[in-house]
Amino acid sequence: MKFSSATIAAAFFVSVIALPPDTKIYGASGLSKRAGELYGNWASCTKKVTDFKSVGCYTLSTAAAAILEYAVPTTVIPSSQMAKKKCYAWCKGLGLKYAAFLGGNKCYCGNMLQGTKGDSSQCNMKCNADGASDCGGSASYSVYTDPTIPTVDPQTAATGYWYVGCYLDDSSRIVQFPNAVANAAPTTMTIQGCTAQCAKYGYPVAGLQYAQQCFCGGTLRPGARKGGVGICNMLCLGDKTSGCGGNWAGDIYYNPDLDSTEPCR
Repeated sequence: MKFSSATIAAAFFVSVIALPPDTKIYGASGLSKRAGELYGNWASCTKKVTDFKSVGCYTLSTAAAAILEYAVPTTVIPSSQMAKKKCYAWCKGLGLKYAAFLGGNKCYCGNMLQGTKGDSSQCNMKCNADGASDCGGSASYSVYTDPTIPTVDPQTAATGYWYVGCYLDDSSRIVQFPNAVANAAPTTMTIQGCTAQCAKYGYPVAGLQYAQQCFCGGTLRPGARKGGVGICNMLCLGDKTSGCGGNWAGDIYYNPDLDSTEPCR
């Protein structure tokens, strides 16, 4: 989102911006040697997807808007065509850890599980298309996890992000989810603060933008384009020695230790 906040002083628009700390060590070439192409699908994964594993039947936490961050639209998977493999494929394409089912006909994907584990008997409905059991209940969610995504201690993971480069952004976003916690305190925004919040929920991709915005995601949007020299030209409001993107441009970081061992790319 574009802001017009007066807190972005003219001093931030300087011709020389301090490079993010790992740029000279790793850079995009170091990433490509270790992890391959960073782009994801942001669509149903067309590769063979390892079946997700059940983690239980959940009820929505009090005050939570949804069980997970992303609800797969019914225009994508119509209710009559709901099958576990279709939901898994979408979550895999988005690079996200969890898949959840509700009422046998709805699919959700995400890393931030907003629920409380309950009685498995409440998830007693079958998926509409394939008749698979444990496809949620009328008000309960059957939750599954991608076994190819490792579990890493958040504090350890927060220090494992590498700088990938400066990428152009747009209203569809190149990194999926704005981080509410980090963005609640824009004047203290730092690279470390953003990556720590992304690591907390296991997101392998973090993006900083407009000096004060933090985004987290499972992958970088397909076709995202690198910006030219001077595009990411803003300093972090909380650390004026480090770059935090630009106007509709993001400094992107990636932690391969949080990524799937079988990514959909």
